[in-house]
Amino acid sequence: MLVSTPAPAVHSPASASTSPAHYGFAGMAIGAKLADLHDIRPKASCAPEKNGVVDCFARDQPVGGGYFASDLDYRFIDGHLAQIRFKSSIDGFAFVVAKLKHDFGQPANLRRDDVRLYGHGFAHVTFMWRNGRSTIRMSDPVTPNQLAVTITFDADESRLDAAAA
Repeated sequence: MLVSTPAPAVHSPASASTSPAHYGFAGMAIGAKLADLHDIRPKASCAPEKNGVVDCFARDQPVGGGYFASDLDYRFIDGHLAQIRFKSSIDGFAFVVAKLKHDFGQPANLRRDDVRLYGHGFAHVTFMWRNGRSTIRMSDPVTPNQLAVTITFDADESRLDAAAA
């Protein structure tokens, strides 16, 4: 009878870590390398670096029900994905929320308030997901006909704010 020794387990940083994975969207996860974007979104175009941030823009991606994530912006700091931003039609609200809940579970926070846009008042809602490394904010509306989603690596948030200034 042959006795075989099991092969040693392959070390995987993701499986070794007890902290949750970064959030992401459309095949790109926060922390991914800039080179990964061109593999996943070969037609993405990137603007020159500005204040340490490289903004790359990709084609619209479906969120369900015939609605799309538009103005898809991947923001990189030091060659790593620090933020994903996109907008969608407010008519696609249920599909965006369903996609985020499907991918990341129930939001950690929900806030309802009112917002003034173009001189008119609108009921406003903000959903927030947090996993200790990244945060997702979905705000509806940000214009009278659009909602916005921002996925940010928490450690880079202040650098992204400073780059926008």
